[in-house]
Amino acid sequence: LSCVFALAGIAYGVYWFSHGRWFESTDDAYVSGHVVQITPQIAGTVLAVHGEDTDAVKAGQTLIELDRADARVALDQAETALAQTVRETRTAFANNNTLAQQVKVREAEVERWKQDIARRQAIADTGAVALEEIYHARDSLKSAEASLAAAREQLAASRSLTEGARIETHPAVAKAAAKYEEAWLAWARTVVLAPMNGQIARRNVQIGQRVAPGAPLMTVVPLEKVWVDANFKEV
Repeated sequence: LSCVFALAGIAYGVYWFSHGRWFESTDDAYVSGHVVQITPQIAGTVLAVHGEDTDAVKAGQTLIELDRADARVALDQAETALAQTVRETRTAFANNNTLAQQVKVREAEVERWKQDIARRQAIADTGAVALEEIYHARDSLKSAEASLAAAREQLAASRSLTEGARIETHPAVAKAAAKYEEAWLAWARTVVLAPMNGQIARRNVQIGQRVAPGAPLMTVVPLEKVWVDANFKEV
């Protein structure tokens, strides 16, 4: 009997030393995992809730729908503003060509008056042209030169609004496009989607409830990524 106990003790010692000492057991353990909180990014009234506690959901599945009326109106207004801005910008680019043609017309007019004055002065000594006609021609030249200067200033001002840009990259168009994108994002965010696969938990949202950005509506727990938290004895 002593030999049996001795052999059993030796066998247990060998088992513990080679295998058993690497394992521990405890009754103080529980499963833990990531808890992903579902919150809206915009304010709105809840129209529908697609899911209850413990329901399984897939990534991208619709969980909550908010009222889209206000977001739809804002999106339509932003779209109209963008279209109007594009038209105005196209007009500004077209004005450059129109004003450039006007400058050429004014330059031709100035040159015509200069030539006219030169011809009149050439025959002024013969008495064929009165001095009064020459004075009137000089006044007309000054008026044409003033019109040319004004046309050039208008062309420079118009070109400053479009210089170094295309219609799609013009600052006014880019600003209106950013406003449209902002309105589109607000419209798209009226639908709250599941960020990953998992199970719904802690649902605390109801239909008709007015929610604010960041308000906790429910959580999704991805059961594919869980672990055990175990508390062992200090010994």
